[in-house]
Amino acid sequence: MALPIILLSGFLLDFIIGMVINRSSTTLAYVPTVLGYGVYGIVVANLLILLTTKDAFDLPLSFTIAALTAMIYYSLSVVFNRLSQHAH
Repeated sequence: MALPIILLSGFLLDFIIGMVINRSSTTLAYVPTVLGYGVYGIVVANLLILLTTKDAFDLPLSFTIAALTAMIYYSLSVVFNRLSQHAH
């Protein structure tokens, strides 16, 4: 059940952040974008916890992991995108 939610939310995230923040190559666009990914990671984690379990969670830890994972994902995508642009 988590995979469709993560995939759908990932596509929505790229669309929403792309509309809100200009996807320029400047460092100034990077900071708000990576923070946006972090916030969205927390939203997705909250949704998954609410839909999939009634067990007790360490919510601050869960949200921190989700936010950091989303932020790392975005940071790595920026690095790989820049590497692929330099390779061509």
